[in-house]
Amino acid sequence: MGKYLVKLKPVESFFFGGERGFDFYENDTKAKNNIVKSKEFPQQSSILGMIRKEILVLNGLLNEKWDYPPHEKEKMEQLIGKKSFNITNPTDDFGIIKTISPVFMVQETQSNDRFLIKIPKDHNQNKDSEKYDPLNFNDSKGSYLKVKTNLSKEVYLPVNFDSKKGLSEDFLDIETGEILAQDKVLIKDSSIGIKLDDNHKTQNYSLFRLERYKFNYDKNYEKSNKCFGFILDIDEKDQPITFNNYKNIVNLGGESSYFSMSFENINFDLKDKVDFENKKNILNEPYCKIILLSDTYISKDAYEQNCIYSISKKIDFRTLSSENYNSNKEKGKPYYKRFEKSKNRYSLLEKGSVLFTNKDRYHELIESINNSNFQKIGYNIFI
Repeated sequence: MGKYLVKLKPVESFFFGGERGFDFYENDTKAKNNIVKSKEFPQQSSILGMIRKEILVLNGLLNEKWDYPPHEKEKMEQLIGKKSFNITNPTDDFGIIKTISPVFMVQETQSNDRFLIKIPKDHNQNKDSEKYDPLNFNDSKGSYLKVKTNLSKEVYLPVNFDSKKGLSEDFLDIETGEILAQDKVLIKDSSIGIKLDDNHKTQNYSLFRLERYKFNYDKNYEKSNKCFGFILDIDEKDQPITFNNYKNIVNLGGESSYFSMSFENINFDLKDKVDFENKKNILNEPYCKIILLSDTYISKDAYEQNCIYSISKKIDFRTLSSENYNSNKEKGKPYYKRFEKSKNRYSLLEKGSVLFTNKDRYHELIESINNSNFQKIGYNIFI
């Protein structure tokens, strides 16, 4: 096995698209949108596709026309699997790719790398605390409020969370618990323009704004000291070529977003860095708490039956797939034009969401989140 810390340093500002572009479909009806905003993180399925492509590049197997003889197809299937990620397929195989961690942010310093994630959503943005305490709803004084719902159920609400203040958009150093304000990590990079038709004339409602992101770099530090990162477990045991010290420029996301990618051998996992991981096991109060380190898929029934209370946000998710191995109609089409967007749209709980349950429902909720198909590529990771 080879375990790598993969870093993605943006060449310029970057854009990660969502469900709504300038033209999008809502209830099968085409709609217009004049303001398009980037997401802060790329989708895990995009990271998977990027790594699969790089494996082919590393092994000299990427053909732009995707026109391969049988023996090369067999080699490709051994390296990256047969098909793209499918949310409904519980047995996805991606060849030598074993696991991908959730994407986080890396702040490089002269001594070591600091790993940053979105702060759990039970922390309010206006609180004075400089550090995050995962048990802030449940201290020795019993800082929770017991209320009864319309269904005569008892619900314990965390007192230290004030819903009127909204959800924090800050970041958290997962080793020290230090909180970094969002604008200390990311800066919005907006551009405006006017759309023209094929005759180079102004269209109606043609004014648009595109909001990208760039990292807020420390001007006192000699190099660009923030980037994206994730941990890749890959089976290189029988491979003559490895990713050790491999570098490349890759395209990830939209609007011509390019990144400098590097690989570094490591011997730790993401959860090894989470200093507050074991604290959740000492809860002796009526509630158990689950923090989502990644975007997470859970069925509506399991969520409603076992999650008594949550502080969360949802994001839309739709896969891209390319059945390029067996489809004659795709023969000769360039690699980048062979992808088709799934017709099914799903809702995921956004990373940083916090779920509360009681001891009776805790294991059922955990079981519904544990999904090896998702966890293999960095979804459904929690503590």
